[in-house]
Amino acid sequence: MTFTLNLAGLTDEELHALLGDDRALAALPDVSRARLSGRPVPGPELPDRLVFTPLHMDVPGSTPDQTRVIAQYEAELVGHGATALPGIWHQETTSVSMQPYGINDDTALLVRWNERDPAAGVGLHVLTWLRDQASGSSAVLTVSRSAGLVPAPSELIDVHVHPGVSGERLLELHAGHVLRHGRTRRLSADGAWWEPWQALYELNLVTWQRRGLLLSPRMA
Repeated sequence: MTFTLNLAGLTDEELHALLGDDRALAALPDVSRARLSGRPVPGPELPDRLVFTPLHMDVPGSTPDQTRVIAQYEAELVGHGATALPGIWHQETTSVSMQPYGINDDTALLVRWNERDPAAGVGLHVLTWLRDQASGSSAVLTVSRSAGLVPAPSELIDVHVHPGVSGERLLELHAGHVLRHGRTRRLSADGAWWEPWQALYELNLVTWQRRGLLLSPRMA
């Protein structure tokens, strides 16, 4: 099933991050009226689960600079002990391409970029699931760019954004954030690389549903 994002349920900050300043300002009058009247404002579609398809390319990136940054991330991550997992992938319903990595048996990494919009930059997401919620969190997510964090993730995810840092430095910062929570959950050695990211998305859907952000097809 596919949901439709309810723009009226977003905060102003989320609306600007999703649409960009110009489009958000243009949409804000209608969104404000909808909030007052309790009316939804249909936005982009959201799937009920993530779907990834492999990309067949020898060199990732649509421009020399984008390719260079992706290669730089790879060198930094592998140099810090991460393992590149097979394939370059495309996330369905988005323009995002990604290269997955793993490190320390408990942490999943994604280098993310947009082939259609190279000016958007290349980002790194680092995710570790915790063994329990004793600290009040289920997982720790550390990213180099806030793109991809709209709507805001579940309150059970401890999110940290560190723009402009190297891949190696982001891993160090992430490890420090994880240490404050306690024991981590080992990733399944036999599972698909996207399983921890799918679990994150499913947890987010619960929060977005509770916030009134997800419109069913008949409501959109």
